[in-house]
Amino acid sequence: MFYFGLVFHLKNSVYRLQNESWRDENALFNWTREEQEIYSHVRDAKEIYQSYTGVVPDAREYVCITLRFLDSQKRMETVKKALLVANVDILKCRELQKHLEHMLPGLCIVERCTTLQLPLCQEETYDLIITMHPLEEGKKPVADLSHVERAEWKAYLERFLEKDVDR
Repeated sequence: MFYFGLVFHLKNSVYRLQNESWRDENALFNWTREEQEIYSHVRDAKEIYQSYTGVVPDAREYVCITLRFLDSQKRMETVKKALLVANVDILKCRELQKHLEHMLPGLCIVERCTTLQLPLCQEETYDLIITMHPLEEGKKPVADLSHVERAEWKAYLERFLEKDVDR
Protein backbone atom coordinates (compact mmCIF):
# COMPACT_ATOMS: atom_id res chain seq x y z
CA MET A 1 0.00 0.00 0.00
CA PHE A 2 2.78 2.39 0.92
CA TYR A 3 4.54 1.79 -2.39
CA PHE A 4 1.45 2.66 -4.46
CA GLY A 5 0.80 5.70 -2.29
CA LEU A 6 4.37 6.84 -2.88
CA VAL A 7 4.14 6.23 -6.64
CA PHE A 8 0.94 8.32 -6.84
CA HIS A 9 2.57 11.02 -4.72
CA LEU A 10 5.57 11.22 -7.05
CA LYS A 11 3.32 11.10 -10.12
CA ASN A 12 1.56 14.32 -9.22
CA SER A 13 4.15 16.08 -7.04
CA VAL A 14 5.14 18.56 -9.76
CA TYR A 15 1.51 19.70 -10.14
CA ARG A 16 1.08 19.83 -6.37
CA LEU A 17 4.22 21.86 -5.76
CA GLN A 18 3.26 24.35 -8.44
CA ASN A 19 -0.41 24.70 -7.56
CA GLU A 20 -0.85 24.02 -3.87
CA SER A 21 -0.16 26.78 -1.42
CA TRP A 22 1.73 25.90 1.75
CA ARG A 23 1.68 27.72 5.00
CA ASP A 24 4.52 27.76 7.54
CA GLU A 25 6.37 24.44 7.33
CA ASN A 26 6.79 24.49 11.10
CA ALA A 27 3.02 24.65 11.62
CA LEU A 28 1.76 22.16 14.15
CA PHE A 29 -0.05 19.18 12.71
CA ASN A 30 -2.32 17.25 15.04
CA TRP A 31 -1.50 13.59 14.43
CA THR A 32 -3.01 10.73 16.40
CA ARG A 33 -0.46 8.45 18.06
CA GLU A 34 -0.71 5.92 15.20
CA GLU A 35 -0.38 8.67 12.57
CA GLN A 36 2.63 10.12 14.39
CA GLU A 37 4.29 6.71 14.31
CA ILE A 38 3.82 6.45 10.53
CA TYR A 39 5.04 10.04 10.09
CA SER A 40 8.17 9.20 12.11
CA HIS A 41 8.88 6.18 9.89
CA VAL A 42 8.46 8.30 6.75
CA ARG A 43 10.79 10.97 8.16
CA ASP A 44 13.33 8.29 9.15
CA ALA A 45 13.35 6.96 5.55
CA LYS A 46 14.82 10.25 4.29
CA GLU A 47 17.87 8.63 2.68
CA ILE A 48 15.78 6.10 0.76
CA TYR A 49 13.49 8.85 -0.52
CA GLN A 50 16.51 10.92 -1.60
CA SER A 51 18.17 7.99 -3.36
CA TYR A 52 15.03 7.16 -5.43
CA THR A 53 13.88 10.68 -6.23
CA GLY A 54 17.00 12.81 -6.06
CA VAL A 55 14.98 15.25 -3.95
CA VAL A 56 15.79 16.36 -0.43
CA PRO A 57 12.42 16.04 1.33
CA ASP A 58 11.11 18.87 3.47
CA ALA A 59 8.34 18.92 6.10
CA ARG A 60 5.74 19.27 3.36
CA GLU A 61 6.93 16.10 1.60
CA TYR A 62 6.87 14.12 4.85
CA VAL A 63 3.30 15.23 5.54
CA CYS A 64 2.16 14.46 1.97
CA ILE A 65 3.71 10.99 1.91
CA THR A 66 2.27 10.15 5.33
CA LEU A 67 -1.19 11.25 4.22
CA ARG A 68 -0.89 9.20 1.00
CA PHE A 69 -0.17 6.13 3.11
CA LEU A 70 -3.09 6.85 5.45
CA ASP A 71 -5.36 7.37 2.42
CA SER A 72 -4.31 4.02 0.95
CA GLN A 73 -5.25 2.30 4.21
CA LYS A 74 -8.71 3.92 4.16
CA ARG A 75 -9.30 2.79 0.57
CA MET A 76 -8.74 -0.81 1.66
CA GLU A 77 -11.19 -0.58 4.59
CA THR A 78 -14.04 1.61 3.33
CA VAL A 79 -17.17 0.87 1.31
CA LYS A 80 -18.15 4.43 0.23
CA LYS A 81 -15.13 6.56 -0.63
CA ALA A 82 -14.99 10.32 -1.24
CA LEU A 83 -12.47 12.57 -2.94
CA LEU A 84 -12.11 16.07 -1.45
CA VAL A 85 -11.21 18.81 -3.94
CA ALA A 86 -9.98 22.04 -2.34
CA ASN A 87 -7.42 24.60 -3.50
CA VAL A 88 -5.83 25.04 -0.08
CA ASP A 89 -2.60 23.84 1.52
CA ILE A 90 -2.40 20.22 2.69
CA LEU A 91 -2.76 21.13 6.37
CA LYS A 92 -5.92 23.18 5.79
CA CYS A 93 -7.31 20.43 3.56
CA ARG A 94 -6.69 17.84 6.28
CA GLU A 95 -8.51 20.05 8.82
CA LEU A 96 -11.43 20.36 6.39
CA GLN A 97 -11.44 16.59 5.89
CA LYS A 98 -11.54 15.96 9.65
CA HIS A 99 -14.40 18.45 10.02
CA LEU A 100 -16.47 16.83 7.27
CA GLU A 101 -15.84 13.29 8.57
CA HIS A 102 -16.74 14.36 12.12
CA MET A 103 -19.90 16.04 10.86
CA LEU A 104 -20.98 12.90 8.94
CA PRO A 105 -19.58 9.77 10.62
CA GLY A 106 -20.56 7.59 7.63
CA LEU A 107 -18.41 9.68 5.29
CA CYS A 108 -14.86 8.58 4.51
CA ILE A 109 -12.60 10.87 2.52
CA VAL A 110 -9.89 8.65 1.09
CA GLU A 111 -8.02 11.25 -0.94
CA ARG A 112 -7.52 15.00 -1.29
CA CYS A 113 -6.45 17.08 -4.29
CA THR A 114 -6.63 20.51 -5.91
CA THR A 115 -8.74 21.29 -8.98
CA LEU A 116 -5.60 21.05 -11.12
CA GLN A 117 -4.72 17.62 -9.71
CA LEU A 118 -8.23 16.22 -10.27
CA PRO A 119 -7.49 14.81 -13.75
CA LEU A 120 -4.60 12.82 -12.23
CA CYS A 121 -6.79 11.08 -9.62
CA GLN A 122 -7.81 7.57 -10.52
CA GLU A 123 -11.61 7.39 -10.62
CA GLU A 124 -11.76 3.81 -9.36
CA THR A 125 -10.31 4.90 -5.99
CA TYR A 126 -13.39 6.93 -4.96
CA ASP A 127 -17.19 6.83 -5.31
CA LEU A 128 -18.05 10.53 -5.05
CA ILE A 129 -16.45 13.98 -5.08
CA ILE A 130 -16.89 16.67 -2.46
CA THR A 131 -15.62 19.97 -3.81
CA MET A 132 -15.10 23.44 -2.42
CA HIS A 133 -14.97 24.88 -5.97
CA PRO A 134 -17.38 24.58 -8.91
CA LEU A 135 -16.55 21.61 -11.14
CA GLU A 136 -18.00 20.22 -14.31
CA GLU A 137 -20.14 17.16 -13.76
CA GLY A 138 -18.21 13.98 -14.44
CA LYS A 139 -18.71 10.26 -14.18
CA LYS A 140 -18.88 10.41 -10.36
CA PRO A 141 -21.50 12.28 -8.30
CA VAL A 142 -20.26 15.74 -7.24
CA ALA A 143 -21.28 17.50 -4.02
CA ASP A 144 -20.41 21.17 -4.62
CA LEU A 145 -20.08 23.00 -1.29
CA SER A 146 -18.86 26.22 -2.93
CA HIS A 147 -22.37 27.69 -2.94
CA VAL A 148 -23.46 26.33 0.46
CA GLU A 149 -23.06 28.15 3.79
CA ARG A 150 -20.79 26.26 6.21
CA ALA A 151 -23.66 25.92 8.71
CA GLU A 152 -25.70 24.08 6.04
CA TRP A 153 -22.99 21.63 4.93
CA LYS A 154 -24.27 18.73 7.03
CA ALA A 155 -27.86 18.93 5.75
CA TYR A 156 -26.68 19.42 2.17
CA LEU A 157 -24.32 16.43 2.29
CA GLU A 158 -26.92 14.21 3.96
CA ARG A 159 -29.41 15.00 1.15
CA PHE A 160 -26.68 14.53 -1.46
CA LEU A 161 -25.61 11.13 -0.09
CA GLU A 162 -29.21 9.95 0.18
CA LYS A 163 -30.25 11.20 -3.26
CA ASP A 164 -27.17 10.79 -5.47
CA VAL A 165 -24.98 8.14 -3.85
CA ASP A 166 -27.28 5.67 -2.09
CA ARG A 167 -29.36 4.84 -5.15
